[in-house]
Amino acid sequence: MKTKSIFSVYMALLLSLILVLTSLLSGASYASGAAPASAFDKEKAAVLIAFHEQPGRSEEALIRALGGEVRHTYHLVPAMAATLPQAALDGLRHNPKVALIEPDLTVHALEDTYPWGITRIGADLVHQQGNTGDGIKVGIIDTGLDKTHPDLAGKYAGGYDFVNNDADPMDDHGHGTHVAGTIAAVMNDAGLIGAAPDVSLYALKVLGADGSGALSGIIAAVEWCVDNDIQITNNSYGILTDPGATFKAAFDAAYADGVLQIAAAGNDRSKWYTIFFSDIVSYPAWYASVVAVAATDSANKVASFSSFGPSVELSAPGVSIESTIPGGAYATWSGTSMATPHVVGAAALVMKSGVASAAAVRERLQITADDLGPVGRDRDYGFGLVDADEAALSTTPDNVAPSVSIASPVDGAVYTVGDSITFTATASDPEDGDLTGAIAWSSNRDGALGTGGSFSLTTLSVGTHEIVATVTDSGGLTGSDLVGMTVKSSTAVNTPPVVTISSPSDGYIFNTSDTIAFRATALDAEDGDLTDAITWSISDGTNTNYYFGPSWDLTLPVGYYTGIATVSDSEVEVGFSMVQFEVEEAIVATISVSSITYQEVPARANKINLEITVQLDAVVSNTSVSCVVTRDGKTVLTATKVASDGKTVFTLNNIKAGTYVTQITNVTAAGYEWDGKTPANQHVFP
Repeated sequence: MKTKSIFSVYMALLLSLILVLTSLLSGASYASGAAPASAFDKEKAAVLIAFHEQPGRSEEALIRALGGEVRHTYHLVPAMAATLPQAALDGLRHNPKVALIEPDLTVHALEDTYPWGITRIGADLVHQQGNTGDGIKVGIIDTGLDKTHPDLAGKYAGGYDFVNNDADPMDDHGHGTHVAGTIAAVMNDAGLIGAAPDVSLYALKVLGADGSGALSGIIAAVEWCVDNDIQITNNSYGILTDPGATFKAAFDAAYADGVLQIAAAGNDRSKWYTIFFSDIVSYPAWYASVVAVAATDSANKVASFSSFGPSVELSAPGVSIESTIPGGAYATWSGTSMATPHVVGAAALVMKSGVASAAAVRERLQITADDLGPVGRDRDYGFGLVDADEAALSTTPDNVAPSVSIASPVDGAVYTVGDSITFTATASDPEDGDLTGAIAWSSNRDGALGTGGSFSLTTLSVGTHEIVATVTDSGGLTGSDLVGMTVKSSTAVNTPPVVTISSPSDGYIFNTSDTIAFRATALDAEDGDLTDAITWSISDGTNTNYYFGPSWDLTLPVGYYTGIATVSDSEVEVGFSMVQFEVEEAIVATISVSSITYQEVPARANKINLEITVQLDAVVSNTSVSCVVTRDGKTVLTATKVASDGKTVFTLNNIKAGTYVTQITNVTAAGYEWDGKTPANQHVFP
């Protein structure tokens, strides 16, 4: 099993840094440690308790005797979900029957004719050959399902609501119904068509109306799928924090029992901290017993949000995916959550074609995927874009790609520059046999490294490396494996980067009309100029926004702000600099109408014109004045004129007897705001 230890350590360090800074600057308080506040720091904690042997009534009685409540006792794994008083946890940890106690963490939904994604993977071509996935049992572990939706009519075959503990897993969020439509929207001459429209859908509701849910509910749903002979599960949710051994054991046990589990890789690619890591795939997708799915757009490019890492196995359309939502409606969403059901549908078609086992279906999807990105498996696309028609319509591919397995270095390994690093791998091919001697090794940082099944190098450069072992068979198909590793500097103590903020100045006060220049530079003793790698975080104490790059020009609303410029060197040492500043409401000068006067002016044929002079209290070039003039309450003039020397004159020709009143409707002057007032005025004629 490859580990994520380097990722977890660095993530913890980075998040601790940001949380400490935020708490110092905004006065907020945060719980420390890996477990969220909801897990261990309330009066009663929600936990997963793993036992050395299958728990039964005596273990349940023990929990109740300690003032706890048993929420679920599993049989897929020897564990139970419970809530317990904090004071009881320490004692329970020392009970010889208890293997470990872990927090019951919260996971979240990973947002999101033939829709474009269904045709892109070729599912429509499989339908034309009569394969629509009829009878394949698919479990959707999500927010539930609106089984009344016209495009899902007759699809619901059973399930359970683990949020409300009842047998009606109705969707009160929308996420699960959207996933279901991509898998199985029916052919009914209306609406959409899913990838496998005749599968049987089983809804396991583990996420509530807010799109989140507990690990305990998910374990129960996985167990339910095993007990009810579900063949494939869709898992469009995830958590970046390692959820612990009990959660992993449930997925491993289900896969060993023959359930093909397919999960969203995550939507964290655009988060600022991902620039420091080479593996950000969410759990459970990260597990070897689960197929991790990345998202692509209509140009077959990896989606801007799609998480990456060596565990990414397949990719599928996940941008602007139209599907069903509760209430008989449709919506277009994006996310690896939307990509995952495309792979689930393709897997159902393959299973219906006669490929029976979960492992065999998984292999078929791998070897028939359309390779995208670098040749072979890579961290963005995995083996490539899922190809439903090639996977389901060919009983035996003309040529099977070789398989490659890297034994050394292990994923996440850390070396010091100059260390002798051993590269060892094996490669085999169904047609060509042993291809180990033909393996080509490369690094994303140093390029080609060497060839063959085993050799050593001492020359790798400092930094994070993605090591790829690739081999090509006689039919031109390529297989590969990928691991991540880091080479540290030989310096006894690595020097963190030095970040210098040149703008804005600490303590400066801006106003809302100002454009604030954010400028910073970064230098590192070992790596040199790291300015281009700077990330800005700008927080008002409630919301934080991230900006990638050293230079930004921003206008901000009223508030007290903290700006932090952060950068990481090749050894993932973080340097930062910080400024605090204030933004006030822009002070706008007021312009007023000081007076309105009238002047009768003789005109031809003994007629009289009326000149109305509007005097302003400030002289501003290109000031426009708008007014309405009435005679005995009836409008006789609506006009706008540009003032000169602080005044403007409106003229009424050939006036008639009556009382004239002028109402100012607007004054526009650059840098000024009209006070909205019209001074009292009137003129009686004659």
